[in-house]
Amino acid sequence: MQTVHLSPRDIARMLSVNESTVKRWIDRGLLNAVRTPGGHRRVRKEDVQAFLRNQDTAREHSYILSRLMHDSMAEGWRKYFDLHRAFKHLEARTYVTGAMLACGSARCTLEDTVIPTLVKIGDAWQHGELDIADEHRMTFMIRNDLLSLDQLLPEPSPGAPRVLLACVPEENHEIVLQVLALAAREVGWHPIVLGINVPAREIIRVAEHEPIDMIALSKTYPQRDYTGYVREIRTALGVETPIIVGGAGWSKKERTSLTRLPATAYAPTLRDMLQRLQRCTAERSPTCIT
Repeated sequence: MQTVHLSPRDIARMLSVNESTVKRWIDRGLLNAVRTPGGHRRVRKEDVQAFLRNQDTAREHSYILSRLMHDSMAEGWRKYFDLHRAFKHLEARTYVTGAMLACGSARCTLEDTVIPTLVKIGDAWQHGELDIADEHRMTFMIRNDLLSLDQLLPEPSPGAPRVLLACVPEENHEIVLQVLALAAREVGWHPIVLGINVPAREIIRVAEHEPIDMIALSKTYPQRDYTGYVREIRTALGVETPIIVGGAGWSKKERTSLTRLPATAYAPTLRDMLQRLQRCTAERSPTCIT
């Protein structure tokens, strides 16, 4: 695989900081770089990712990083919500990228900034504080923000476990899958996103032809009972592939029925989902989610 080298300008654009700030990080030894024959600084994408993983050390030597951490902790998700609501989408992306740069983790950015904002958008729409156009606009721009954050994570290794992510039929909120894919990548998984409204037969077809180590199914709003849907997938694939169902749309009756199936579990939160992924990374066993 060809090594990707980035200029300070490229990195500044990715991290939403000034180019001069990136050059200072390089000069201080916080960010590894090489020089071209013409004397220009170039940084491997892997070194940018290593820099993001070691923020505690970097913050001790960088006012910018310390300020980003302070701002993200002080302002929290509400500023991110307010920026998107006010059509300040570029500023919102700078803010959420800064939050990830400050904490050095996609997971903390998702849990502390992105997910609370999405919850607030849903609540505001339900209570008439946002109209449908604003809800769609803000959600679309947050999708783009997640794609931007995805560029800051390492590519999955060739032997990485693979998780298939899909929404049940009638479920059209794909952004949940994007959040899960980003979080899964950070803990070393290779996400395969099938998207919204996926029939059971398509999940079965993919899992029968591709090596899949886990299936995660999302349902965010109450609809019809999908116990039979999950049971169909479980019966077709046997117990070798763990299934996790997640989202607020699964009723108590569904959750009770589904968790009685072998190698099937309900993950009420992103944190619970990640804990199960990490456990399965170590064990590679169908029983790892129980």
